[in-house]
Amino acid sequence: PVRAGSSDDRIKALEDELTKLKSEQMELRKEATAAAAAMPTFVYRPGAGLGIDAADQSWGIRFRYLFHVDMTFLEGQDARRNGDFELFGRRNRPETTYFWDRGFYEFRSELDMDAGDATEIQRATLFVHYEKLNPWFPRFQVGMDNPATINEYDRGSNRTAATVELPLIRRDNGWNTGSHTGLGFVWDKLPAMLTPGTWDFHYYWIINGMGRGDGDTDQSSNMDHALYLNMAPFSQSKNKWLSGFATSLGVWFGNPDERNTTNSSRRLRLRTALGPNRVTL
Repeated sequence: PVRAGSSDDRIKALEDELTKLKSEQMELRKEATAAAAAMPTFVYRPGAGLGIDAADQSWGIRFRYLFHVDMTFLEGQDARRNGDFELFGRRNRPETTYFWDRGFYEFRSELDMDAGDATEIQRATLFVHYEKLNPWFPRFQVGMDNPATINEYDRGSNRTAATVELPLIRRDNGWNTGSHTGLGFVWDKLPAMLTPGTWDFHYYWIINGMGRGDGDTDQSSNMDHALYLNMAPFSQSKNKWLSGFATSLGVWFGNPDERNTTNSSRRLRLRTALGPNRVTL
C-alpha cells in the first residue's frame, strides 16, 4: 500500500513497486525456461518410431514396432495353408533402443514374434560409438544377434529398401540380414579423399556361423568372417546427376565343419527356409 503524503512520493512508490514486480516476473520466466529445458523431448518420425531424449543428451530411448502382413497368391497351393488370399504374418517385432553418455553407448533389443515364434530375440546388441571421439575410429558392436550389412542396396526390407523380400538365393540363410553372434568393427562415412564422396568398411568376426543368432550355439569351434565395402564417390557433390552413384560389395568367408550337426555349415549350401516353398541350391 502506498501511504506517501505528497503526489511525488506516491508516484515514486508506485514506480518502485512496478520495478519490483517486473523483477519478480523476470525471475519466474527464467525459472520456467530452466524447467522446460530440463524436461525430456519427445520426437516421432514415421518408420523410426518414438524417441525420448534427456535435455542434456545424457540418455535417450527409442520405441519402434514393425508389423508386416502378406496376402499370398501361391499357384497350385490353394489346398494347403498359405494358399490364395490367405494372410501370412511376415514380421511382428517390437524394438527398444537405449543410449546413454550422449549416445556414446547404445543398447538395442528387438523381439521376433512372427512366423510361429513367441518371444525370440531378434536383436540384442551393444554399440560403442568410438567415432564420436574421432571420425576415423570405428563403431564397435558385440552381442548375441548382431546385424551385419552385406549389400547396401538390396536389403529386402519394407522400410530400408525398395524390395520387400530378399532374392531367392539370399532369403533366410547367412546372406539374409547377416545376424550372428560375435563382434564387429564398423567405419561409416569416411571421406573419399580423391573425390567429393564417402566410403564405408565393415568387418565382422562371427561365432556360431553367419545367420545363427538369438544366442544359439553350434557344435563347431570354427569362426566365420564377413567384410563389407561401400563406395559413394560423389555423395558430397552438388551435381545431382552424380551424387547418387555408389556401389557396394559384401564377402562372407564361411568355415564349414563336418562335425557340425546343428546347422548347414557342414557343407556349402544356399537354401530358402521361410515361406511355403523351400528351395535348396
